[in-house]
Amino acid sequence: MLRKSDSFKGGWTRLFAELSLLFICFSMPSSSLAAEVKQGSRRMPDSPFWSQVYPIGTIDFQGYPDDAYQNRQFFWYHLYRDPDGDWFLMGNGNGQLWKLDSNRVWNRLDNTFFTGYDFNSYMLFPGMKYGGYGYWRTNGMLFNYREKTGEWELVPLSRELPIFGQYCFYDFTRHTLMQTGSYAIITAEKTSRVMIDSLFELDLLNRDWTTIGALNPEAEFFLSPAHALSSLETAWGRWLYSSNGDTCAHVNYLDRHCLIPSQQARKRFREACERKNEGCLLISTRNALLVVDTSGFVVVDTIPWTELTKNPLKAIPMLKQVGSSSTVTTSIAVGATALLAIAGGWTILKRRRSGQRPETESEAGQDSPEPLEFVLSQHDGTLQFNGIALDDSLQSQEAQLLRILIDKKKLGQALNTVQFNELLGIDTRSPDNQKKIRSEIVKGLNTAFRERGFTHDAVRRIRHAEDRRMMMYFLHDSISV
Repeated sequence: MLRKSDSFKGGWTRLFAELSLLFICFSMPSSSLAAEVKQGSRRMPDSPFWSQVYPIGTIDFQGYPDDAYQNRQFFWYHLYRDPDGDWFLMGNGNGQLWKLDSNRVWNRLDNTFFTGYDFNSYMLFPGMKYGGYGYWRTNGMLFNYREKTGEWELVPLSRELPIFGQYCFYDFTRHTLMQTGSYAIITAEKTSRVMIDSLFELDLLNRDWTTIGALNPEAEFFLSPAHALSSLETAWGRWLYSSNGDTCAHVNYLDRHCLIPSQQARKRFREACERKNEGCLLISTRNALLVVDTSGFVVVDTIPWTELTKNPLKAIPMLKQVGSSSTVTTSIAVGATALLAIAGGWTILKRRRSGQRPETESEAGQDSPEPLEFVLSQHDGTLQFNGIALDDSLQSQEAQLLRILIDKKKLGQALNTVQFNELLGIDTRSPDNQKKIRSEIVKGLNTAFRERGFTHDAVRRIRHAEDRRMMMYFLHDSISV
């Protein structure tokens, strides 16, 4: 739920602010400025950093990619590396998008010129951002960068949840954006802050917001904007910390717990924070926290996230615990146990009456349930599913598709229709012919998996959230790679 801390008096000022923001969203000109500064003047130092480090979150980057730009001191940028290894700068408070070329020079990709509408928005990945503050209010809008036009487009959602982006988390595997904590400024006439004291989840595939539950007051202490904690994105959530590192916590959005680190972990992190006074930058990667000397972009210290989160002093549930639900759950569990006991006793009694002894676990044979985990792997170039070879029963195109889907799942991505057609070399054929070929290959793969005991479609298909004509292909959630 949203908790309001001040009375709201919008009036004509707020109306003007909203109309101004909408005008910017829908009338982003393809101006000439982008052409004038298409290549920036800032060249990054020659360092292994640009080829070895894989951040999963954004990094505040002080320094404009082109010194010729007026007002450059007013903005800063988010540095980001995508799964393909390309580096990007996304403007904070403007619509600029820059990409680092092979000569380590920044090149501008967008054709827009507008500023001041999305300060502190959350960058899901290069080309998509949510929320932010501008024009006297916090917005809850999702913007998507269109490569063909070089402009940003507004993506319609089921609702608008106005937020700052410092406590967001994007789950690549489920294509969901999660948000809690922070606050929203919703009026221009008088500062009116709305505390976000629940966990919300946005499904990017169907563009629906869902309220997961209210925050646990103990966990809310760390997420409250009153403490103004900075945050670094990890593979599981957010590492929250004060400027000197004395206060810190890890909010795990996946298992929904807030971990209070041990004394040893806090001391280790405090030492990293002290390096910021020496011109260093803290960078979050999937596996570790890096301390980087920005003068030459050299990694001077590496701290695994597992080191900072192991043996915590305390694990606080992220959401409020509902007492009634635990009681109901306990009753259901007791009832289910009783029914299973009765059913088991009746089965044993029937076997004894018929002269049969009860079947042991080793004798269950083919009546045993499916394994709880399905593992798809590659050994010496051979595809295996739970240790059983797949290649003998797959056509070459089916095996090729499966290998691509494995790589995509490791990156938390899906394969779209255009990529599928290019992979098969059928992008020049008619749409009907393309659809038929794709369908046959997916059907062949799913049949091969069913023959090996997998009861679901191994390759799933859903429509793209923005372009309903396009399909997205990915492996079933229960299959690990």
